[in-house]
Amino acid sequence: MATTPRKGEPEVAATKGTKVTAATGMTATPAAPYAHAPGPGAAREVAEPPASIGRRVGAFVIDAAIAAVVASVSGIGALLVWVPLLTMLASQSNGGGAGLSGLPLVGLALMGIGAVLSIAWTIVWVLMQGGNGSVGMRLMKIKLVRRGIGTKIGFWRALARHIVFGLLAGVIVGYFTPLFDRSGRRQGWHDLMVGAIMVDRPAFDAFVARA
Repeated sequence: MATTPRKGEPEVAATKGTKVTAATGMTATPAAPYAHAPGPGAAREVAEPPASIGRRVGAFVIDAAIAAVVASVSGIGALLVWVPLLTMLASQSNGGGAGLSGLPLVGLALMGIGAVLSIAWTIVWVLMQGGNGSVGMRLMKIKLVRRGIGTKIGFWRALARHIVFGLLAGVIVGYFTPLFDRSGRRQGWHDLMVGAIMVDRPAFDAFVARA
């Protein structure tokens, strides 16, 4: 809507998408999701290059291997509990008199330690995903950011994402949901639930550095 300047005020032309301040007559452009970005649509295209499926799989395998090593403490403990117990039961069923050794007690201790370590690692892993990325993500040079904003997703979003992924993975389909995204962003259902996107870190950081 055109306005007529008051007497003594200079005429200022306002283009579409800008605002003219009443006091100074200077134009102000609405902020884009990223600082100095060319515009919301362009910002998302350039600033959020989706990570490749291969890198995502690589990061998942690395993180899963670390989790398996941590969980192996409980696994070793379980073996120390069950092997002597089953050996004793088998011996007694055959008329033998073998007793139970002290290994089960060591096994129980290892199982407890392993459980604590697994819980601690899960918390650390979620914290890392919500921040600068897990070990696997850092090695594969990918990271999670909030779509359209570009900031870290934080602990609670990372935790919600992990829970949704765990539920979906329980019926197998969770592993493949990034393949169902026809937008090209490769967002899995667990990403969409929390508004996150997995990006290529070097390309993302390069955009942020230029912005």
